[in-house]
Amino acid sequence: MKTLTNPFFVEMEKGARKAEQELNINLIVKTGAKETSIEQQIAIVDELIRNRVEAIVIAPASSVEIIPILKKAQDTKIVIVNIDNQVDPELSRKMGLTEVPFISVDNEKGAYLAARYISDGIKKPTKVAILEGIRSAKSAEQRKADAVKAFGENRNIRIVASETANWRIDEAFDVTAKIFNRVASCRCLSPPKPARF
Repeated sequence: MKTLTNPFFVEMEKGARKAEQELNINLIVKTGAKETSIEQQIAIVDELIRNRVEAIVIAPASSVEIIPILKKAQDTKIVIVNIDNQVDPELSRKMGLTEVPFISVDNEKGAYLAARYISDGIKKPTKVAILEGIRSAKSAEQRKADAVKAFGENRNIRIVASETANWRIDEAFDVTAKIFNRVASCRCLSPPKPARF
């Protein structure tokens, strides 16, 4: 997993531990220090290759940078299962990383429905900011795109900022404060216009 500082991954580990008991397997859980620790995640996969594990189930910190080490693992006959954040399919094919199952939620639908829920409650001109996940993560790209789509359907919404917080609460706080300060200092007299992307 990317980290165990995120409640999402804590719950994921609980599910994996339950499967470990039910399937009578030996589960080794490894994580990076934070969700952006791609170099650390690459080193962990390399260590697992040396330890000759039979399978690696991975939620990649990057959809691109992790591919070479996963290909190395697959070349040693380790089964790879991709969860949560999909590795780039086109680059995977080019690099020979094949037949890797991907298991996740529907990021596009989830982001659309969440943003639509917020959007439906906005009845007057409103400025909206989007906090993105890790920009190199496919799941973050999908979530942002469908949030933009949902907000764009409401003529009262104007997206004034879209910044990454790398899925980190402390970083999100700082990024949000900067957005508020920037937007508050802007003396825009014209009414907000619908977002066009």
